[in-house]
Amino acid sequence: MRSLKWMFLGLAAGLFMAPGVRAEEGRGHSHGTKSESGIQSVQGEVLDMVCFMTHNGMGPKHQKCALTCLKDGAPMGLLSKDGSVYLLIEDHDAKQPYLDLKALAGEQVKVKGKVFLKGGVQAIQVLSSQKAG
Repeated sequence: MRSLKWMFLGLAAGLFMAPGVRAEEGRGHSHGTKSESGIQSVQGEVLDMVCFMTHNGMGPKHQKCALTCLKDGAPMGLLSKDGSVYLLIEDHDAKQPYLDLKALAGEQVKVKGKVFLKGGVQAIQVLSSQKAG
């Protein structure tokens, strides 16, 4: 009977805390929570994340390598003009805009998509893109 009392107290505490957790997720905190900040447009350089993270591979001198790495399946990122890096992710229902970006490694592009922040990683689910002019 005593353990049943503790189980109900734990359940009640969980119910009271749940709304606070949901509210925090909506505020965009990066402490392991998930936040979607809607559709945004971001301009920057298409990166292959392996070379960028391991030896700062970017720019025109790295373009040929980045094209090869992305073709071979390296994760793709975007280095924005303000220095922020976004992981680029595909939309499972419309993969082509993401796939088209692979051919633009090392170039400046404008990416439109849903921006997510989860576990300290920011990502853009690519909905469309174009070469920046």
